[in-house]
Amino acid sequence: MESLLPKVPYQYCQYHYLKDIAKPIVDLDRELKTGIKKSLRGIRAIERKLDEDDSEEAEVAKDYLAAVRSVLLEDGNPPLDLPVLRIYETSEAIQASLESCLSKKRAFAPSKRI
Repeated sequence: MESLLPKVPYQYCQYHYLKDIAKPIVDLDRELKTGIKKSLRGIRAIERKLDEDDSEEAEVAKDYLAAVRSVLLEDGNPPLDLPVLRIYETSEAIQASLESCLSKKRAFAPSKRI
């Protein structure tokens, strides 16, 4: 490089500079992602129970479980795009959708009269 561009000063690549600076944050991000995965280990047992159920509610639950599984595959692109931030945002959207779905179901449920 020096023979091709003798008067151009050497510069450290900005991406690698950011990557090196962000390494501790990326390591913590990876630990958080591992913790989230550990907390969701019971998903497979729920999926097995739902496989035996052909109801409409079971199909909706299967879709939500598939959404949660897809969140766990999120890798992002550190250092600028951390996976746990995406996981958190997507998980919040899934939770809000699920709560909305449940509240609609309660609204249409027949009321119990004594």
